[in-house]
Amino acid sequence: MDRFLEWIEKNKGHQALIDKSHKNVSTREHKAPLNEADNTELATCGDAVLKLALCEILWEDKTGVLTEEKKEYETDAVLVKIIAKHYNILQYLQFDKADKNKPQDYNYQNDKYKYIATAIEACLGAMYMEKNTVSWDDIIEIIKEWKNLIDGSR
Repeated sequence: MDRFLEWIEKNKGHQALIDKSHKNVSTREHKAPLNEADNTELATCGDAVLKLALCEILWEDKTGVLTEEKKEYETDAVLVKIIAKHYNILQYLQFDKADKNKPQDYNYQNDKYKYIATAIEACLGAMYMEKNTVSWDDIIEIIKEWKNLIDGSR
């Protein structure tokens, strides 16, 4: 099992795996919104971690403009269609499944799928912030695995 999946398995129910729409579920089921945090702040961190790791990985083998090469690996569409699907992240993510505006597949078509990419970034951000869980070298290895998955899907 790779480090990313291992972290997800150990951290079911973690803030990184709670979409803001889950508050709607709490409101319906408990008749009052729960004061639970969602994953948006961790996703901001995870997005930065992903970008930095990609820069480090791509720097050595750079054949073009780094900004353009990096884009191939960090879009929401790639995170949803390839990475989230690989880990079947929807089985771990807490979100409002009754919301018809929340797609429940990995066939990225528009911004409605962003919540899935956000969960991937949030998990990466949480892993980074919990410095005793994984090292920077672990993060680099995870992103290298993702790069290989993405390259293999073309």
